[in-house]
Amino acid sequence: ANPEDYVARYRGSLLDPTTLVQQARNLGIVEDITPPVSSLSMNVYPYGANDLRTIAARYDINDTLAQRLNILQQFEIVVLCDDSGSMNTPVDGTIRTRWDELLSIVQIVIEIATVFDSNGVDLHFLNRSSILNVTDSRQVAESFSQRPDGLTPLTPALRRIFQSAAIKARSDKRLLVFVATDGEPTDPNGNVDIQGLENLMRNERQANTTYVTFLSCTDDVSSVAYLSQWDRTMINVDVVDDYKTEREKVRRIQGYNYPFSFGDYVAKALIGAVDRKMDQLDEYRVT
Repeated sequence: ANPEDYVARYRGSLLDPTTLVQQARNLGIVEDITPPVSSLSMNVYPYGANDLRTIAARYDINDTLAQRLNILQQFEIVVLCDDSGSMNTPVDGTIRTRWDELLSIVQIVIEIATVFDSNGVDLHFLNRSSILNVTDSRQVAESFSQRPDGLTPLTPALRRIFQSAAIKARSDKRLLVFVATDGEPTDPNGNVDIQGLENLMRNERQANTTYVTFLSCTDDVSSVAYLSQWDRTMINVDVVDDYKTEREKVRRIQGYNYPFSFGDYVAKALIGAVDRKMDQLDEYRVT
């Protein structure tokens, strides 16, 4: 038997290296593959270590955050994007809008998430059709080609996600909902309705198995002020500021030479609700 053929056959499988070596022994090729066991374990790492390393390098995600991303193997990840009209607002005085920046964020989220879930990520919006089982970040661009427009019906959109997840719940995985928004939730008449969203989060969400990250797509604190207290008073909820604000907060605590790229920002946001240590990067110094 050819050991290279054997490794190629099982690369990407869910078998751990010990099991692979045992199967190789049964096939009579153990002496051929025993010497490079360390390299074998890297190549067939069940959760796509090589893919994760590539993504971390591409987006300049620091080693600590990249390693912590492995916790995502325990979760089904769903993304909810605010496509209301205010997402057309330019960012930092440039022609780049909040919507453009959100596209960049979602593409990174998709790339990371699909390392751990080959079925892909369900991508939902407030005012347009969902895309289910997204496995390639390039699939996202088409939905984002239509400019944002409309109100901010966060509550019914999030309720549908919670209800759908409850119907197809998998006992071996919890749910992580990544919500990106730039404003206050509205009712069908366009009136601000923060209480409705809070009731959903506190009373309808299965808090022990449903984790939620709210990512702010604006540096206008007043627009997302309602989220600030939820970060402290709701379990398994994280609230993340816009990139510049979050970077400033992290460096104020960790030191101004602390690396915090845009990729670090997305990675921290993605795991903030499920990894308390990373959630607190902007609160306590990492030792």
